[in-house]
Amino acid sequence: MDDGMGKRVQVTDVIASRIKTTAGNDVNLDNLVVYEALALNTLPIRQKGSIFDGAVVSERTMTEMAAMLQRGEGVPIQVMHDTKVLPVGKAFWAEITRDRSNRPQLPVQFYIPNTETDLINKIENATVDEVSVGFQAKTITCSKCGFDYLGPDADFMNVLSLTCENGHAIGKDSVHTHVDGLSAWHEMSLVGKGAANGAKILSQAAAQGAALTASGTTGKALLLQLTASKEPTMPDPVTVNLSELTGFASQLATAQADLATAKKDLDAKGGEVASLTAKIDGLNTQITELAAKLAEAEKVEPVKIDTDPTLSFLTDQFTKLHVALGQKDATAPKTATELIAGITAAQGKLSSLIPVGGVATGAVSDAAKGAGFTNAAFKSRN
Repeated sequence: MDDGMGKRVQVTDVIASRIKTTAGNDVNLDNLVVYEALALNTLPIRQKGSIFDGAVVSERTMTEMAAMLQRGEGVPIQVMHDTKVLPVGKAFWAEITRDRSNRPQLPVQFYIPNTETDLINKIENATVDEVSVGFQAKTITCSKCGFDYLGPDADFMNVLSLTCENGHAIGKDSVHTHVDGLSAWHEMSLVGKGAANGAKILSQAAAQGAALTASGTTGKALLLQLTASKEPTMPDPVTVNLSELTGFASQLATAQADLATAKKDLDAKGGEVASLTAKIDGLNTQITELAAKLAEAEKVEPVKIDTDPTLSFLTDQFTKLHVALGQKDATAPKTATELIAGITAAQGKLSSLIPVGGVATGAVSDAAKGAGFTNAAFKSRN
């Protein structure tokens, strides 16, 4: 219930100086409406089914965030983390304070142009009364073993499965993460529901008791949207959309089941593959051995063997008979049948040249002319 004081923060000289440090001296303060948000504390984060389920942000992280704003490095104010549209305001100051239990917390002062009447009315009426900080942490470690989800041994599957390399599952057996260090602070958004316990847009009365009382500012809560300062498998920077992590985890479980089935099928085929591989190796060995034998055989000079002595004999006889007939250039046939036929024909011709008595006609007439003829020398054998 509104206490009548509203949620706007009075722009004092101190606040005016802080705004000008961030926005410049030419800024028209009359056109701005200032609010204060309790942006972060060390209470466990309410983000079931994500890497930030029960996560605790360190005081050092909040100190570094405050120092960033105090240096004049303003942070854009968005609506529902929609960075595709122009910012609706800017955060310009923060500092560490303590709650009633002496726990550190981070109130943040921010301004909105007074032309954003619809948004201002929603804040004043508590329709929108929480914020979410989008920043990059330096480390996100397991509460059990210190495994760093942003370290060199981590990958995005650890984030999806919510399990570190040592098997500690976030959300089970009190396992959670510790978020420490500021790598980058991208934006702070006005949202419908925050993740940090006790994070609310404060009235002026609440702000005086819990937040930046020295400046008389009001506060606002946080829906923590943490982003990793280092993701091994993705380009940096990468904003982890926590609202989708549960769906990713379900998809991961399905993919793991499919992988298990595929491994079983692969194992079943493994025996067949091994058997075929052994056969192929055996055949390759035989081929290698045969190739070696062939190479050795090719080195041996071939031996010429006369496989048909009869053919040689017949060729010799054919040649001699034709020489006797005066046919020295006669060509011997290649086959035994033709050689025999040639020999027979030559013998016939040779016989016709030698008459009964054993001397050819030409030889007898020549002898008679040179000496006395004697018939006894040419008597045929009985």
